Amino acid sequence: MRNVGCGAKGWRMLLETAFLCVCAGSVLAQPLAPGPEDSVPYELMRVGPVIERAFSSTPTPLSPEVKSFLLPGWGQFAQGRPAPGLAFMFLEALAVAGTIAFAIEGNRAYGRYRGAANAEDASRFRSDTLRADRRRNISIAGGLLVWSLNLFDVVRTTRQRRKG
Repeated sequence: MRNVGCGAKGWRMLLETAFLCVCAGSVLAQPLAPGPEDSVPYELMRVGPVIERAFSSTPTPLSPEVKSFLLPGWGQFAQGRPAPGLAFMFLEALAVAGTIAFAIEGNRAYGRYRGAANAEDASRFRSDTLRADRRRNISIAGGLLVWSLNLFDVVRTTRQRRKG
């Protein structure tokens, strides 16, 4: 049996995760009090303005640090720095998608290991399980690293702006 990596399902999961991150950011970036630009009924609102509002620096009661804590990259967008914000969102979505894809791969390999007919197959499937688990753990560590760097970046930028 050959190892084909994430495949089409993994890429689809990555794209869906990135889309969900953008949508979550757009929902969280909505202002609490409706303004004149919010006079259009929600049902008639298209996705473009929602995403545009998420990437704008519309003031909300949350500080950039809290925004970045909740969703990596959101604080950078709130500071008016869309390039690093998009990079952090993309890298975090990639780490989440990798974690999910490798967890699924590991669970499938474990199922094959449990149902192996002989010791040779069981050994091979067990090593596949361990390999997928290692990759999953690396994806988790990568996501934590991106999240930490995201927080460091937004705190550093906030302090620099406050100093003048």
